[in-house]
Amino acid sequence: MSDLLTYLIQNCLHDPKGDSQIDISSKDLEGKFESGQVTYLKDRGVLEAAPAPIFLRCSECGRSCTAEVIRDSGRYFIFCEDHSSRRLLEPDEVERWRVSLSGLGHFIAEQLDSAFRGNPTENGVEICLNQGFLYCLNKTVGGWVLQIENAQLSLVDLFYWRKGQLVIDKKKLSETLAGVKEYKPLERKWTDVKLISLLEEHAALKGRGEFAPTKILAKQHNLSESQIKRLLTQARKIGKN
Repeated sequence: MSDLLTYLIQNCLHDPKGDSQIDISSKDLEGKFESGQVTYLKDRGVLEAAPAPIFLRCSECGRSCTAEVIRDSGRYFIFCEDHSSRRLLEPDEVERWRVSLSGLGHFIAEQLDSAFRGNPTENGVEICLNQGFLYCLNKTVGGWVLQIENAQLSLVDLFYWRKGQLVIDKKKLSETLAGVKEYKPLERKWTDVKLISLLEEHAALKGRGEFAPTKILAKQHNLSESQIKRLLTQARKIGKN
């Protein structure tokens, strides 16, 4: 995987909880990484513009103090107390970028030929439903992962560059899918009576005009949406017999 995307995912991916929103300047992007890859990610909405910084390292006084960024007549300055003067910032020092969570999710969904969902999760965002499995981008203690039902793939291992294009590593994705454990309802837990009751719950939620009844049931029963859908299908078959 490119050092560029590895760095961006590990350091500049927007945190849904707001406790780790790090960005990168145009100066660093242009000076440290391949310009073609930077342009590619911007054009596809993976890299999005971030607000101008409030503070920056001065680096003028020899001790790298943190100085406030001052905006004056459309230009930006930092003021170093040691020098009692202010320095005009170049545009590429002020212009900032970060990875868009929805932009990256949309890119992955597109690569999987699926519609992007975009529903927020507790630690990330839903990407898509593909071949009956729910794909999500989630932040864990160990970093960002692609979550497929109960299986995970580190996000930094998902992509690689080929002829200037960012592509998904299908081999690693297949290995992850092989680790998804098929859900099989326990007969004692999901009796016919309980399955019919679940179907009635779903119908009641739809009757009240709830936007995402399957998602609500999944949360209530501590299951994934795919698991709930399988149970509802099973319940409907009972009603036909």
